[in-house]
Order: sequence, then structure tokens, then C-alpha cells
Amino acid sequence: MDRVVTISSSYGAGGSVVGPGVAEALGVPFLDRVVPARMASGGAPAGEEAAVEERTSGLLERIVAAFAGLPDAFGPSAPQAPRPPAPGVSEEELRRDTDARVRAFLAEHGAGVILGWGATMLLPHAFHVRLGGPVERRIVRAMEIEGVDRDEAERRQADTDRVRGQYLKRVHGKDWNSLDLYHLAVDTTCMRLEQATALVVNAAEAFWGYEG
Repeated sequence: MDRVVTISSSYGAGGSVVGPGVAEALGVPFLDRVVPARMASGGAPAGEEAAVEERTSGLLERIVAAFAGLPDAFGPSAPQAPRPPAPGVSEEELRRDTDARVRAFLAEHGAGVILGWGATMLLPHAFHVRLGGPVERRIVRAMEIEGVDRDEAERRQADTDRVRGQYLKRVHGKDWNSLDLYHLAVDTTCMRLEQATALVVNAAEAFWGYEG
């Protein structure tokens, strides 16, 4: 079975830490979601926050447009992004472009950990993980990960969770909080992130070894 893990993560649940940690532990490549705008100028590493393109209400097509402008977000070996669609792109066009990027990554590497991108819906045979936890504890965790104050973390949480939920609903017609979409759901706020990483790795290995 292909060793592919998809991770859907709420703001402050540690997807930006757990995702690459799982990939490293499994020895597979990592495909990150769109990098926050501060990374465009070589700022701090990507964190929990949604990209500015994601946060722009009513302009989900900018997510796709951002792919072409941020190649370093996905590592030097990542395939080139498909040409972004023109303004006014439909949800179906956005889904196809995202699908093309994810499948190009897997065609090159054959395995990997994919954070975001709606990959849960695109790769039915992968091991699907949802990271979450109570909002208050996620805000505290995000303050630690991103080095921001409470007001900023609260603002980012509201924006990020709204936009990511809207993305999956608009593009795939699914509620990202539905546990039916995932093999494993983890409240990462009740443990250290390295423990959450080990939990996902062990569960993925068990999933690939199960023949039931």
C-alpha cells in the first residue's frame, strides 16, 4: 500500500509541527500547504496561520494563484504548479488544479505526508488524520508555536478555521469536522507535539500493516 498520510489541522493544533515531523519519522517527503504571506520575504518558518490568500473572503482562486508564486514552500524537488486559473475560477476548476498539484507530488515521490490542500478528499486510499482540540487550548498552543500574543492568536484562529472549513465545503461539499472523513482524530492540545507526532506515525504504520 502506498505510504501516504493526509493531515487536516485546525489552527493551533500543531499541523505545522506534526506534519513535517511525521514525514521525517516515516522517511517520506512533505508537502506543505500555502505558506503565509510573511514567508514571501524570507521571514519566519511557516506556522499555524492561514495564508493571506486563504483568508481573502470570496477569492479562493487566489489560493491557486499563490502556488505559482511560492515554489520554495514545497521544497526544491517539488513539481511546478499548474498554471493558475483566471479570476472568477469555479470551485471545480480550483479542485482540479489542487488535485493536479497533489498528484504531481505523489507521481514524483510515490509517498509522502500532505498537510492541507483538501488532500483528504483527493486521496481515498491514504491514511487520513485530523488534528484539533478545544479552541482555548489551541490558541495557547498557537501563541507558543508562532510567538504571537493572545489577541493576534485569537484573530488568526477565527480567520484560519473559518477559511479552511469554507474551502472544503465549497470545493468538495464536505464538513471538515466530520469524523467520517478520517481514520484518526487527535486532540493535540492534551499532549506534547512530539507525542502527537509519534501517535500519528504509529497509527499510520498500523493502518498500512492491517489486512482486515
